[in-house]
Amino acid sequence: AGIDEIGMLLLTRAVNDMRRDVPFVYVRYNWGKGEFTVPSYSDEKIGDSIAAAITAAGGMQVKSPEKADLVLTVNTNPNGKTYEANDRANDGTPREGTKYFADLVSDYVGKGYPVAIADIAYANGSDNALMDELRDRGLLFKLRAYAGWNTPTNSTGFVIGEGMMAEHMKDEAVDDLLLTRYLDDWAYQANVRNTIARQLTWLRGDGVYGSLDSKMGAVATRSERMLTRFVEENLPPIDSLAYIEVRFPWNRMFESDIIHTADEPVDISYFPKK
Repeated sequence: AGIDEIGMLLLTRAVNDMRRDVPFVYVRYNWGKGEFTVPSYSDEKIGDSIAAAITAAGGMQVKSPEKADLVLTVNTNPNGKTYEANDRANDGTPREGTKYFADLVSDYVGKGYPVAIADIAYANGSDNALMDELRDRGLLFKLRAYAGWNTPTNSTGFVIGEGMMAEHMKDEAVDDLLLTRYLDDWAYQANVRNTIARQLTWLRGDGVYGSLDSKMGAVATRSERMLTRFVEENLPPIDSLAYIEVRFPWNRMFESDIIHTADEPVDISYFPKK
């Protein structure tokens, strides 16, 4: 039902085929509608989309976590609805199902299972209430994979590939990919993007959300400051977060390119601010 995730799924399939590997995936949903949720930007049950993505990636779904190479937990809303990450309601206030799902994740991690989260309670960004729970419980970097970007099927497909490949990655590489998702899906998409979008009319120059034009430099500067503050408040001290730069390669706010480094920023002049 999605397309942006297909590159990840096919590359994962290629690796699995080359290794003659068939990863076993156990899928666990939040309580309520769960697998019968028909999420935003889709026309089928998320359980069907996930089953198809697992097959496309060369895996097999199993019925118990004990037999699984990956435990995929899916953060759906109990009422079966999908909201937008830029809704004001996505302010970190726990909702029905938040604590239950965080308890599920905590239990699986505590038992030593390789756990991935498909965060699809909101489209186009993370569920702030869930992320706050993961942060407070010290679980952010105990996961093997996470995705909460764009459409729900984009997130579920991407995290299936991400989770299957984590087995073949060094722990540092897994953490680096998690960090990429947290900076984009959680920090920028679910928080910074929404705040700055409401401030656009204050900024000098010509430009709107979908075509930043001469406002791009000011938006980039504000995004960098807000991301730096978000990182200080929500993520553990990480050397590569000393410098953060934000660029908008498509001249609009929806997609960002976030560069973070321990040293002076790299040369990214091919993404001009203006």
